[in-house]
Amino acid sequence: MQNVTTRGLAQHARQARESRMNRFRMLVILAGLVTCAAWAVAKDEVKNPHWLSSSDIDAIVATIPPPPAAGSQAEKEDLQEEIDAQKTRTPERIAEANLDANYSVTLFTNMVGPKLTPQNDPVTFHFFDELNKQIGKVVGAAKDHFKRLRPYLGHPDLIHPLFSAGGYSYPSGHSTHSYAFAIILGQIFPDRAAAFMERARKIAQSRVDAGVHYTSDIKEGEVVGHEIAKELLAKPEFQQALKAAEAEQAGQK
Repeated sequence: MQNVTTRGLAQHARQARESRMNRFRMLVILAGLVTCAAWAVAKDEVKNPHWLSSSDIDAIVATIPPPPAAGSQAEKEDLQEEIDAQKTRTPERIAEANLDANYSVTLFTNMVGPKLTPQNDPVTFHFFDELNKQIGKVVGAAKDHFKRLRPYLGHPDLIHPLFSAGGYSYPSGHSTHSYAFAIILGQIFPDRAAAFMERARKIAQSRVDAGVHYTSDIKEGEVVGHEIAKELLAKPEFQQALKAAEAEQAGQK
């Protein structure tokens, strides 16, 4: 009887030890999974940074005034400026509008010598790509908020565009992107800062010349572009990415 009891106690102790070991193994596995998940999130954050939070984007959009009200004197002046731009389009301005039709950072980087390429400047190009996405989030939120029709859609009898464009009109995405990029690029290439700003102005105006934006669209785009750049430059994580791009470009000289 005693031997049976002893065996039973030993078996019970063995089962208890096995149970504890199983729990320990499970905790180790869970800890490993949590660590891997955290590492993956951190890695993704480096690969796909989120410099502007949702609240940052909402705050910027909240500062944007509405476009001229329908039927207002301001809207009539806006439309007249679009009509005048259409009438005075020169071959040079038409060529500029067609060149700028599809926005890309290359509209700016082609100004830098030697020409920047994804192969030779991977850090800088990744930085530009992420910057483009961040600006696009603000532009998309603003356009969806105001839902202003493009000139040729609102006044098809008066405005005849050089080409069509998707999405809403206010504020101008080309203008917003261009001014924000001009400011940031001026940080990397300070000797070209003035030239970048002039390029941004031409890109923005080309949208009016093309008949796809009102003057008020590109003017507000300029304001928003400056605001986005100001917000980004105040963020340490953005400054870190900017300095990495600056270092890469300094090494190319």
